[in-house]
Amino acid sequence: MGKKYKSKSVPLQKKERLTVIKEEPEKCEDNNESKPLSAASSDDSEKHLEQMAAIENIPLRLDEQIESIKSVQKELLQLQMRQVTLLDGCIDILQELNGAQPRNIVEQKLILETFSNIKPKILDIFKNLLPSQLELFKHETKMLEISEEITSK
Repeated sequence: MGKKYKSKSVPLQKKERLTVIKEEPEKCEDNNESKPLSAASSDDSEKHLEQMAAIENIPLRLDEQIESIKSVQKELLQLQMRQVTLLDGCIDILQELNGAQPRNIVEQKLILETFSNIKPKILDIFKNLLPSQLELFKHETKMLEISEEITSK
């Protein structure tokens, strides 16, 4: 994943200022005992400076994330609108089939076969969107099947 406190970029001016801060603790230390500690202190200081540089860039990084989220939300809204349009088209087709008035048994069988053919497809599309519409669709299909059985006897 990379460094924990990774920053995208730090302007040169800020690096120079941070370098000055880095040198100050080395001047304050005791020269007799601190030579082994100086290397460890330097590593800690570098990590701390990286962390501070990353923190300094947080507002910019957050703004980039927010802009990306807004862009994705806009795209999602457009996709949802397109989905609604397509679902309306499916409903129009179902209403067309539902409004058909068969005049004989052959036409009634054609309508029933068509309902039977499209039922699994419609159930798959609408299963998470309109549960009440699905129940109505199932009920209408059963009514057509019962009607078919009655007329065939």
